[in-house]
Amino acid sequence: MGPWLTEVVAGIIEEGEAPEEVARRETREEAGIEVMDLMPICRYLVSPGGSSESVVLFCGRVDSRGAGGIHGLAAEHEDIKVDVVPYAEAMRRLEEGDFTNAISIIALQWLALHRGRVRAAWA
Repeated sequence: MGPWLTEVVAGIIEEGEAPEEVARRETREEAGIEVMDLMPICRYLVSPGGSSESVVLFCGRVDSRGAGGIHGLAAEHEDIKVDVVPYAEAMRRLEEGDFTNAISIIALQWLALHRGRVRAAWA
C-alpha cells in the first residue's frame, strides 16, 4: 500500500452546514474541482448501538478533465493525491479489495447498482 488511503471525498459537517454544502466544499478542497450536481445515495449509522455517528453519501457530477495533483488544506494537515480512474477500473479495484474503508465501498457498490440511472439523469 502506498502512502495514501484510497477513498472518496469526505468531510465533517461544520456547525450550521447542510450535508450537501459539505459535499461541495470538501470536493473543492480535497480534489480541486466543483460539483455540478448531487444525487443522494444514503444516510447510515456507522456503528449502531456503539456510536451515534452517521454518514451521508452523495454521488456528485463533476468535470474531471484535468483533475489531479495534490490537494487539501495545510491547516488540516491534508496531503491528498487526486486519482481519476475509469468506472471499470474502479469496479475491478473494488472487487480486488483495494478499498479498505466503508464509505468508499458503500459508495462504489451503490454506483455499480445505479450506474444506468445516474447516466440517464446526467446524460
